[in-house]
Amino acid sequence: MPFFSFSFIINLRFLTTPNRFDRMNSLLLRPILVLLKIHVNTVLMKKVTITTFAIILSLFLTGCHKEPLVTDTEVEPKEHFPLTGYKVWLGTTCTPKNAILKPETWSRTAKLVEGLNVNNTPVLPAAGTPSEGEESLSTAQFNQLIQSFDLGNKNGFIPIPRTFFKSAAFPERADLIPFLENKFRDIDAAGYSINGIMFFDNFIGSSSEASGGVAYVWTEEEALTMRTWLDANRPNVKLYYNARNFSLKDRNWCENPLVDNVVIEAKPTLWYENKGSRQDLLKWLWTNPKTIHKRVIFQVPVHPLSENPYGDPNSFQQIREWVRWLGADLMGIEFLRSSRVVLMPVTYNPAFTFYPETSNNGANYSNTMTGIALSLIEQKNLFQGLDALPTKEDAYNMNRVNH
Repeated sequence: MPFFSFSFIINLRFLTTPNRFDRMNSLLLRPILVLLKIHVNTVLMKKVTITTFAIILSLFLTGCHKEPLVTDTEVEPKEHFPLTGYKVWLGTTCTPKNAILKPETWSRTAKLVEGLNVNNTPVLPAAGTPSEGEESLSTAQFNQLIQSFDLGNKNGFIPIPRTFFKSAAFPERADLIPFLENKFRDIDAAGYSINGIMFFDNFIGSSSEASGGVAYVWTEEEALTMRTWLDANRPNVKLYYNARNFSLKDRNWCENPLVDNVVIEAKPTLWYENKGSRQDLLKWLWTNPKTIHKRVIFQVPVHPLSENPYGDPNSFQQIREWVRWLGADLMGIEFLRSSRVVLMPVTYNPAFTFYPETSNNGANYSNTMTGIALSLIEQKNLFQGLDALPTKEDAYNMNRVNH
């Protein structure tokens, strides 16, 4: 009987979709499906059609599909805490020069922090605080600082307020594309990686229109121009929108397919008071089908936080109590067990103390930026309620238990 052998090579690039998280899923199948050679042997009276095989293949792929993964390029640190759940990033604003001169005072934070807001705002400490006398980093020293983070230097993002490139306020500045070209040229020369851009509107003259400020806002056309340039030059770079309230404008941006992740910036008191309906914004983001696969990055100012961040309770305790409240009270304890959540302390001027991360030979956490970040990393079990629901007393406790 005649024997026929047909050989088909099917390139499965169609599995790579515009959705970044679907693309991550396809990575799981690539060892099997990068190049598929189908041999269809047909014998007289026994035909297997390509159509039948396509149906079988489709069922196989459907069965392999899992929930989309929320992931960046950071690598999980191999430590004794859950490898799932919230991430801890750190803002680099107002970091003092001594941070690179005394790396031993915050070495564990440098090892474990998983992402950075890369921003070289000069340090302006207040008199009478532990930071008094601190000096700012030069550009070269700042680049050295970023490279000090084992994981963070591979997973940073940069802020771009609207007035950073040409606008009515600064008509002499470069247009958006030349601005991006210059920015990434400097980043490449500095030797670290940027995986995200946080774009946001900003005011000139004052912080609000009510007090006489002039708002400069991003347009969707500008965001699309930026995305198009990134796709051609930096396809790994995601876009983050900085949402400040539950306005229709901010919701539209959060839902926009150009936006990969959402940053919400607010100090704890604004969260407790629900200023800008931020609680409503968060709950909407968490369940909205158009945003459910986007990370929520909490950029939390540690200072200016209270009249006395070194008092009782201090900033370390206030931030940790806010984290406890966020999970245990506002959103439910399962919230902090999600990798969609990123907690990122940041300080503005007058700058809060950066180091040391611990005191008493490592027995206690310090009331510092690195002390806050390290405690949130090392005590994930506590804040995720894996043993019991955390209490206010737990949040205030500065003992570095089991480390």
